[in-house]
Amino acid sequence: MDDKAGVKRIRIHDFGHSCASLLVNNGANVQVVAKYLGHTIIEEALKTYSHLFTSTLDEVDAVIDNLDNNKTDDV
Repeated sequence: MDDKAGVKRIRIHDFGHSCASLLVNNGANVQVVAKYLGHTIIEEALKTYSHLFTSTLDEVDAVIDNLDNNKTDDV
């Protein structure tokens, strides 16, 4: 906390994380975003930004539920 202004101190790193969040949440490929931000080890970037994919995981769950609901007894 910055004592003078009473607000949280924002670092350059925080801007990069915000950039990644905005890009990924708007459909950008996380591997491309990681390279764009200068990550050389993609796995580390995936770990760092994995929390951004909760809505994507919800979409995967919905697809799986839909597949289950569309099953036929003929198979």
